[in-house]
Amino acid sequence: MALNHLQHRRPLATSSVVYFGSVLIIGLPVTFFVYEFFAGILRLLQLNWLVTSAAGITVLAAAFVVGMWVAGHVAERVVNRFS
Repeated sequence: MALNHLQHRRPLATSSVVYFGSVLIIGLPVTFFVYEFFAGILRLLQLNWLVTSAAGITVLAAAFVVGMWVAGHVAERVVNRFS
């Protein structure tokens, strides 16, 4: 039973490289585009001051969370596909 369980575990190095690559290749660009989208909406509403204030930091944090969520889902699919 224990041997069977160990055979289905994927190597840590492979998973780490896939997750790190996913963050660099997918997560950070998604973060940038989501931030630009949110900041663009604020600029359209003529709330430019909001982008540079604490609300701007909140927008950046929300964009980061969305980018990392997308990167996590992509990495999970890649790891499951190669397992």
